[in-house]
Amino acid sequence: MKRRILLQSVVLLAALLLGLLALGQPARALPPVIDLNSTSAGLTVYGDDAGDLSGRRVAAGDINGDGTDDLIIGAWLADPAGGADAGETYVIYGGGSLPASIDLNSQSAGLTVYGDDAGDYSGFNLAAGDINGDGTDDLIIGAPIADPAGGADAGETYVIYGGGSLPATIDLNSQSAGLTVYGDDADDQSGWAVAAGDINGDGTDDLIIGAHYADPAGGADAGETYVIYGGSLAVGGIAELPEIDGALLQTSGSSGPSAGVLAGMAVALAMGALTLGGAAWYARRRWVK
Repeated sequence: MKRRILLQSVVLLAALLLGLLALGQPARALPPVIDLNSTSAGLTVYGDDAGDLSGRRVAAGDINGDGTDDLIIGAWLADPAGGADAGETYVIYGGGSLPASIDLNSQSAGLTVYGDDAGDYSGFNLAAGDINGDGTDDLIIGAPIADPAGGADAGETYVIYGGGSLPATIDLNSQSAGLTVYGDDADDQSGWAVAAGDINGDGTDDLIIGAHYADPAGGADAGETYVIYGGSLAVGGIAELPEIDGALLQTSGSSGPSAGVLAGMAVALAMGALTLGGAAWYARRRWVK
């Protein structure tokens, strides 16, 4: 009896040690180089139609709230019912049983968001963050060539609130986003860059929008970047950037020699810091529909 108990104890101890060793090892060691010409990715998503430019922008976030990040893909030159180059955005829901490939020409994404009007370039930039503070990431879509009341190419930004009961498709030509932000003036191209992060430190992500061709006091194309604070202020409806009161931090480009550097062309959150960037070489170029 004692010998059997001792043997069982040894087996149990060995199993425990092996389990601890396994926990200390990475699930899979990645090689230093992966050549996609000869090696397959874990998941490959093929674009729908010729000229869509699917994958020009990508992002990730837990849009359906199941605890696993989802893959977000922008195809800003896709042609939905809204018109040519209205753009489309796809969300491939994450999980442990994804196939090796998904062909959007013959298979549907978990969620597809169709752009509003022809030439809007919806999906040109993408982000995810919990803007309404419900604990689930929301989908943020920039459409920088959209034409709101502010004028042609003023741009629009959409927030699709995440959750477990999202439909398979949302057509912005006939359905409203949870929050729509209209650009200020013609040619601002608000929504060229979008991001999310808790800028005011209240525990809720805020919406960050770059309008790299905006014209503040600093000069033409100095650019502007907007922060719309998340929470109850961001829940539902439509916001005109010049009319937002108390929910907006506006950062304009500098005056003098730096005017025209297009502040807000790139908006990113890196290591918890807000970065507002531009590219001087791009300063004299205009995006043409």
